[in-house]
Amino acid sequence: MSTQDISRHLHQPGKRYASARMQQGRVILDSDFNERAAAEAEDLGRSLIDVMCSRGSPNDGMKVSIEEEPASYDFELANGSYYIGGRRFVVEAPAMTPETFATQTDWLHIDTDGGIPTVPEADQVDMVYVLAWEQTVSAVEDAELREAALGGRDTSGRVRRMRRFQVETVLEEAPGVDYDCADAFQTVVDGLESGGKGTFDATTAEFLSSARLTVAFVEVEEPEDPCAAPVAEPGYVGPQNQAIRIELRGSSQFVWGFDNASPLYRVKLTVEEPESAADFKGLTFITKPESLPAMVREGQVVEILRWGAILPNGEKVAEPMGMLTTAASTYDPTTETLTLTDQIPEAWFDWFGLPSSEDYLSPTDPDGDEKYFYLRVWDRGEEVEEDPLLATDETTTLGKTGLTVSFTGVGMPGDHWVIAGRPSTPERVVPWDLLTSAAPHGPRRFYAPLAMITWTQIDETTVHAAAEDCRTRLRQLCEGGCAKVTVGDGKQSHGMVNSLADAIDLVETSGGKIHLLPGVHEVGEEGVVLSGANNIEIEGCGPSTILKNVPPSTPSSVALEYYPPVLKIVDCTNISVHNLRIDAYSAYGVLVTRTDGGTCKQIRLRGLEVLCMGKVVITGGDPPPTLELPESGIAIAAASEVDVIECAVTMAPVASISFAVLLGGEHIRMHRCEVRAAKDQADMRPAPGGIAVLSTSRDVEIIGCHIEGGWGHGIGLGHVVWVNRTEEAVSRHESIQAALDKKPLGFLQNVEGGEQQETDGCGDPADQPGGGQDDPAYVLLPGGPVEDVRIYDNVIREMGYSGISTTIFLWRFIDWENDGNPDGAPRFIVAAELDIARNLIELNVQNRNIVPAAFQGYELGVGGIVLAASVNAWIHENTIRNNGVWGSDVPMCGVGMVAAMNAVIEDNQIHGNGREHDGGPSRLPGLRGGIAIYEATSVRASGGKLTFPVQISTTTVPGTYRSYATVDGGLAVTVRGNEVSQPLGKALWVRRWVWGGRGHREHARGVWGSGGCGVAGGGDAVEAGFQWHHDAGADGFGGDRRFRDGDGRGSRPGARACAGVVRYRGGSGEWRRDLVQWEYLQIGVAGARGACDWSGAVEPRHGDVHLEHAACGHGHSLWVAGV
Repeated sequence: MSTQDISRHLHQPGKRYASARMQQGRVILDSDFNERAAAEAEDLGRSLIDVMCSRGSPNDGMKVSIEEEPASYDFELANGSYYIGGRRFVVEAPAMTPETFATQTDWLHIDTDGGIPTVPEADQVDMVYVLAWEQTVSAVEDAELREAALGGRDTSGRVRRMRRFQVETVLEEAPGVDYDCADAFQTVVDGLESGGKGTFDATTAEFLSSARLTVAFVEVEEPEDPCAAPVAEPGYVGPQNQAIRIELRGSSQFVWGFDNASPLYRVKLTVEEPESAADFKGLTFITKPESLPAMVREGQVVEILRWGAILPNGEKVAEPMGMLTTAASTYDPTTETLTLTDQIPEAWFDWFGLPSSEDYLSPTDPDGDEKYFYLRVWDRGEEVEEDPLLATDETTTLGKTGLTVSFTGVGMPGDHWVIAGRPSTPERVVPWDLLTSAAPHGPRRFYAPLAMITWTQIDETTVHAAAEDCRTRLRQLCEGGCAKVTVGDGKQSHGMVNSLADAIDLVETSGGKIHLLPGVHEVGEEGVVLSGANNIEIEGCGPSTILKNVPPSTPSSVALEYYPPVLKIVDCTNISVHNLRIDAYSAYGVLVTRTDGGTCKQIRLRGLEVLCMGKVVITGGDPPPTLELPESGIAIAAASEVDVIECAVTMAPVASISFAVLLGGEHIRMHRCEVRAAKDQADMRPAPGGIAVLSTSRDVEIIGCHIEGGWGHGIGLGHVVWVNRTEEAVSRHESIQAALDKKPLGFLQNVEGGEQQETDGCGDPADQPGGGQDDPAYVLLPGGPVEDVRIYDNVIREMGYSGISTTIFLWRFIDWENDGNPDGAPRFIVAAELDIARNLIELNVQNRNIVPAAFQGYELGVGGIVLAASVNAWIHENTIRNNGVWGSDVPMCGVGMVAAMNAVIEDNQIHGNGREHDGGPSRLPGLRGGIAIYEATSVRASGGKLTFPVQISTTTVPGTYRSYATVDGGLAVTVRGNEVSQPLGKALWVRRWVWGGRGHREHARGVWGSGGCGVAGGGDAVEAGFQWHHDAGADGFGGDRRFRDGDGRGSRPGARACAGVVRYRGGSGEWRRDLVQWEYLQIGVAGARGACDWSGAVEPRHGDVHLEHAACGHGHSLWVAGV
């Protein structure tokens, strides 16, 4: 490396000088120019660090790529720029000949320096990093700088940014060790700092040397003779203005010289083919000394420098340091030769003959002058010393200058200082801080990680290499669109920031795009919270981008206490999260919610893969049990305009009570998603899986989803909440938050004493709660209705309970009013304006732990589609088959409805729901049948509110958004176009009831048949409400085979009836609404064998059952043709 021929070095950033300005009539010095350039460069560098931090690349600059099985230790470095310490360093190689580690242009002697490792034979981790610095280039090195008009003299030097790529092994023979880029680079930093050489400043990427230099003056003794001439004061006594260079070499030595050691010459071996040691001492000067004083004298210290870097024009830049020796002779101007005391290493000359070195020879050099070295002169005036190096551990006098130097600290080889001595001010040197203690003036060294290469032993002869990019990436400001922040994980990838929380801080107020790079992005203990933000997009790189929480080292032993959500979006507008994976351990993967009075809307989740994990270990108490239950992967609560598109939520096979997905709010779309959980087994209760539409939600779509596995429902409608009986009302916000924060959603309920008991989803009549929460003042009530729900084109299979169902059914024997008397009426979660179409619902009700006795009532049910209370439900074009076939005696239905207002069931395929049974007395009564409706009425409302019982006298819960003030009456139920085959129970079983005019209900005594509810038998008289025709040639009816026309009396069908219709009439004999108590319709009997054709029509009248054009085949099948 050449050094500048300068008068002084005075670069002092602490003074905050930004530049220098000329003044009229003054002499211009080199220091004015140089210090101005240094001040401006420093200001720019610090500004760049402020903007882009200590390092970063806006492109692929210096990106490492390596072959999987390289023949030698080499890799490519991509073209581009890398900003390090506020300075721009580049790789610019022709596309056909990319720069590689072994052929890097700024370290030509990497091979002879031993800088290329060998390919390892075992597991190993290497860190690739860059050492960057700035270096002066003179006209001796780059002859193109000379100005021919000035006679070929040089004028100024140039500053070149150098970068040298190095490799250090940081881990050996440690397969499977979790080692990342930060760990690997820290190992490099530890090596740099070892021995007290200095410290690495990560904020600037600069290595700060620990060496300090102090300049003092030689003490002058007073003469004993009082008549002697006075003696000068101590100080610089040199006759010339000098810039004295002090430079460290090795660990404890230094070299010094005048003129900043700037004299530099090109030299070559005098003998072209050297053989003896003497041949390596003789030099011929290619660059001639310009004057007699410039000629090297015997005994002067000189330094031989090799080529360090090649320039695009073929010229070569000298190495920063070389071989120090002395001149054994004085330069001979006639032969232009000089002899050294020590020989040049033979390997240095042999390097020119290497095949890889021939490309560096320049065709612009004269013949015979292509192979050369550089010679630098360390002029010390009249001082001639045998050893060019001096010790740093003692104070040293610098020749006859009157100056001494002493060192503290260790420092690095190459650290240097420039002492400006002036005879006019002998008592001072410049910079002034040299008199106290000064840090090195240079070089300024910067380090940055590039890649981590992991070597993996495959077999005895094969080792594979893989490079992980460790560079920090920067976003170009000229990129289109809004602000974009890249986020690395600090290990596999590096972005503008290395945490999602930091990225959110950058865009939360103004909006922008956050790009999560590949890697495992771990969130803090509180997760990542996006609060009150607008217009933010968070995008990953697919499954390779993983956002996850890390549980505490001490597991939780408290059930139903979860960790904070991995990502929480609260009170935000226009937020998009897509194309990444979320691993949620006992926590919500994504929670979208609002505070009371807040707004959260326009949220889009797309292409997310969410894994819901947890751990449950039951112990005897020591150590405590681990109760870290998986939580919902995606939870939408009290938000509006939410899209969940093409997401996949998977629940690990760990016990849980949470649905995989919660949808709560309004205007919610869930399209083309997958929801999976482990299948329910007799010896294991995994997670519920499925989707829950929370109470008070409206305008919800679930379309084109695949829902499979788990012990719960495929789609659950509504939830229940604990309500204080003394509260006058429960707000929608309170209701929805109870579903998220307090549990339960219906599968676990608090019973006496607050103990958690399993109720198998629908509740055991002996265990249903009246009070709870350890306080009888609390009661379990519906959280509110679900409204305008559309469920289309989904596959729902292999769930533990029903395919689509009200989440929980509340039993009528509960003491709702807490007065010691059960009310005798259930409380319903209402589904209003429900549209269920084109779904495949099969192989559900696989819960092996289900309690059949819990379903022996008509206020709850299980099967394909089961609803507690519904208004204007339209169930059409679904395939519902083979649900509940595993062997339970639980009453099963294809479509079951406890209380339905204006239900329409048409064009469905309903087959084989429930197992076949001989129908004996062990068969439990309950909601059973292909289509089974316990109470069917037209739409009835009071004061615009539905008349379903959902609350108690002291407390109200939210009702529907829609008012039913102008809607009253219409059909009770329409069944048409269905194909039904039912192993046990009626193919169609409908019971109609209306409110009596006297404000009460009366039950029509007597059940059609003596064999139990819904079983044909006996001979009760009925009124035929429509014309009936039966083919007399067909078997299957006993007794009178015809109903009489109109209202004529006739005998009921026999015990083997294929179809039967019953209408009960009030005592007046008229069809008066205020007296009609029940309408009861049964079609199909299990086990019947025969054939019949029948058709019937009912004039649509207020509240009637609408049945059209039905036909029954053999066995217990029923086919209902469409109108």
